[in-house]
Amino acid sequence: WIGQLQRLGHGKSEISKAVEAIELAYSDSEIRGWASEYAAVAVQEVDPLFRTALGPELESQLICGSNDFDGRGIKVKSSTGLLLSASHGLRAVTSETAWLR
Repeated sequence: WIGQLQRLGHGKSEISKAVEAIELAYSDSEIRGWASEYAAVAVQEVDPLFRTALGPELESQLICGSNDFDGRGIKVKSSTGLLLSASHGLRAVTSETAWLR
C-alpha cells in the first residue's frame, strides 16, 4: 500500500508520518484461541504486539526470522514466523539462518 501512496504523489515524509500514526491492537484471547487450534501456523507479520498477544507459552514455541524492512525501506520490529504447537507434538529440531540475495 505504500507503493500505491507513492504512485498517488504522496512524498516519503508524508507516508512515514501516516505509517507512524497507525494504532494497532490485537485481541489476546482471539489470537491465542486461533493459534492454539493448529499444529503449525505461518505468520507473515510477527511484531511485538503480536508476541504479547500470544502470551508466554505460545511465544516460546515461535520461530522467527530477522526483522524486516517495510515498503519505505526502514527496518521495523517485525518478521515472518512459524509457530509450532507443542500440544500437537511439534517442535523445532534445529534452526539455521541465512541471507537471501
